[in-house]
Amino acid sequence: MQSNKREVKGISPDAVEILLRYNWPGNVRELENAVEHAVVFGLSDRIQLEELPEAILEYERGKAAVPLGYHGAVREAKRKIVLAAMLDAAGNPMEAAALLGLHVNNLYRLIRDLELKPPSEHRFARNVTSDA
Repeated sequence: MQSNKREVKGISPDAVEILLRYNWPGNVRELENAVEHAVVFGLSDRIQLEELPEAILEYERGKAAVPLGYHGAVREAKRKIVLAAMLDAAGNPMEAAALLGLHVNNLYRLIRDLELKPPSEHRFARNVTSDA
């Protein structure tokens, strides 16, 4: 990922862990904004924990464990897997689908079903469709 002339080669393990545990009430768009924030305010070639937006760090400090039950836990696991793939693919749904071993249409369905965000509302989805 390259933004603002800063080349980012990865995300530190502790930052990834926080990103995966966050609830993402703003869905994928909020994730995208969090990564952009970290890129803009960061200094090294890897996104560090302290470069993440304060709202995400505050959530982690104040969250309480909530029992989800089987279906809730499966849904949450799916959300984390999809979000991690989107992070690894820098927001590119074609790349994320390949990482997950899915057809991109199946990834879009997962995004919709998990209420991450309808694909048509993703800035990166519009970029992919305009290239086709």
